[in-house]
Amino acid sequence: MGKKRNILLDTINNSYDLGQVLSTYALYKTLEELGYDCVVNDRYLDEKSFGYQYLKERCCMVAGMNLRMTREEYYSTFYAFITGASNRWRLCKDEKVEDTFFQQIIPQLKKIAYAPSFGEDCDYSVGPKNAAYFMMKTYNAISVADDNTLNILNMEFDVSCERVCNPILLSDKFSYTDNGKEEGLFIASFIEEPDIQKQKVVSLAEEKVRYRVANYNIKELCIDNYIELIQKSSLVITDSNAIVHLAIVYKKPFIAILSRNKKKSLEVISTLEQLGLEERIIFVEDDVKEKSYLYKKPIKYGVVDYKLKAFIEHSKEWLGKCLE
Repeated sequence: MGKKRNILLDTINNSYDLGQVLSTYALYKTLEELGYDCVVNDRYLDEKSFGYQYLKERCCMVAGMNLRMTREEYYSTFYAFITGASNRWRLCKDEKVEDTFFQQIIPQLKKIAYAPSFGEDCDYSVGPKNAAYFMMKTYNAISVADDNTLNILNMEFDVSCERVCNPILLSDKFSYTDNGKEEGLFIASFIEEPDIQKQKVVSLAEEKVRYRVANYNIKELCIDNYIELIQKSSLVITDSNAIVHLAIVYKKPFIAILSRNKKKSLEVISTLEQLGLEERIIFVEDDVKEKSYLYKKPIKYGVVDYKLKAFIEHSKEWLGKCLE
């Protein structure tokens, strides 16, 4: 395996973050499609997490390489380093800013950021923020998938970026094991942060569609469950950015319950606006009954796919050119 084709993928600092795990798998498969050999950096992967369990069976990871060198020496054998995914540039517990931006990578290595985000805001203190400013200048290319990250990079770091699709959308399917968890017609409800307004949306869906609602505790599911349940469901209701993107991958009708007061909502709002699907949003600040027609309204994925295909092709082309 020649060095020229070796890519180190560093997209996870929280292996319980569904968006990071799905993005890692999608980028991994995309890089394979582009002809590169990819290895997932597992330095922040908790072996008990659903992220580790899912990726270890499907991706080559640093821990599985039986290294006879230090991790830093191993990093130097790669041709390029790619980071990205939801919340990847949000400092996790005990993570230093130089680790977030992989400053220990040797200078001659290509450094590419594919659609990382900061979450709600860039909450770095002055010192780390100044350090991050200079570290970003060492990247060969940076892209974004949402308006919030675009504004942060433009206004706070003076960084220009390419617009690409959310990394989850790069894959047209995700590997999973069918556990026979649900059968028949049902509405799949995935709520990360429950409240009264969100419960009203779910209850109205059950009343209007007259299918049973299967409520899932996101913290208790494995990745295979997410994919299986979305693929089998008749309607997906969620406040999760990652679940909305997964529903689009599997061409499922969905309702995204979001808040205008949370900037992290822009991660999915930006995608929905790009694809002409912003109608599928119900904001918790509004009267949820105003959009009760959505429960029975299908999504014309024939129209959506035309836009999505072009967006994905542009994103893959950008990534491919960055690696040349």
